[in-house]
Amino acid sequence: MKPGARTEALSCFLRNGTWRGIIPAGGAGPGSPEMDVVGRVTCERVIDGLWFSCTLEQDQFAGGEKLLTWKSHRVAGWDVAAQEYRAAGFDSNSVAAVF
Repeated sequence: MKPGARTEALSCFLRNGTWRGIIPAGGAGPGSPEMDVVGRVTCERVIDGLWFSCTLEQDQFAGGEKLLTWKSHRVAGWDVAAQEYRAAGFDSNSVAAVF
């Protein structure tokens, strides 16, 4: 099977990149401090190009001290059987999400 038009339509989201920002106090849960963040994402096509797979990492700092590195893995694509886009994500907080 080869990727079809529905899969190719997602190509605009298949990007590698970086970001910087601020999570406001309380934004990562009650009582969490304001945090500076630096992140990166690497994406690739997998399984004969039928699915997109992205790995994300975000370093989080408070008061200049590194608190943690959040990590996530996401997979997305067109599900031929269901005739809809499907995506799932998993992260280092032990959270799984289906989009």
